[in-house]
Amino acid sequence: MKTKVIAVSNNKGGSGKTTVAGNLAYSLMQQGKKVLLIDADMQINLTRSYDLSKNSEKSLYDALIKENSLQHYIINTKYPNIDFIISDHMLSAIDMELFTKKLRETVFERILRPVKSENSYDYIIIDTCPFLGLLNYNILVASDYVLVPVELSAFGIEGLEPLTNFFEEARLINTNLQFLGIIETKVDLRESTNDVTREILRDLFKDKVLNSYIPIDINIKKSQFAGEPLSVFTSGSRAAIAYEDLAKEVISLVE
Repeated sequence: MKTKVIAVSNNKGGSGKTTVAGNLAYSLMQQGKKVLLIDADMQINLTRSYDLSKNSEKSLYDALIKENSLQHYIINTKYPNIDFIISDHMLSAIDMELFTKKLRETVFERILRPVKSENSYDYIIIDTCPFLGLLNYNILVASDYVLVPVELSAFGIEGLEPLTNFFEEARLINTNLQFLGIIETKVDLRESTNDVTREILRDLFKDKVLNSYIPIDINIKKSQFAGEPLSVFTSGSRAAIAYEDLAKEVISLVE
């Protein structure tokens, strides 16, 4: 199988995007896959969640500014089949930097291309920043699939229309880009409002709402403080099992 690039994206903060990216990557590794994680969010939460220290010379920001191949920015994690490209707070200014470049919509695709063409990884998972700017456009242009985490609340679904439009704009350049699906996060089946939101999502997106979902689980926050993927921190928790199910469903859809 050729390397598949999945952008985990939502312009609404608090959707669980970073948590999904990091834990999906680890669960894919548990399924025998080799994964490259890219932190493309200036909040650097994914970098922290893997207990990686900041190194500005190895960051995605440095690679984008210099237009260097991302091959030179890959670092190893303590997990055997997960590699990483870290973020930097300076990424908050990247849209202004990208705007001045030639072929500015494809900078990320060009620096990622050597990594993808090697087929050293089964999956490249990218945690995007929570707004619809030029960096995220670049990432969608370079991706094969978009996975959208959605918090089950009224506010959680209101940003999906502009995100969908943004996705369609990126497809004007990247015609191979596919909408992998919506993964529901912070699900509490005891709350009736969750039922209403889930019904709305299925009315709008039909079978693009994945069968898997991520339940509310205090172990998610605890694992973030520990700087470990959830399945390392507590493999038997509800959410850890849910991420295993998500990885299996992603594999079934992509492969």
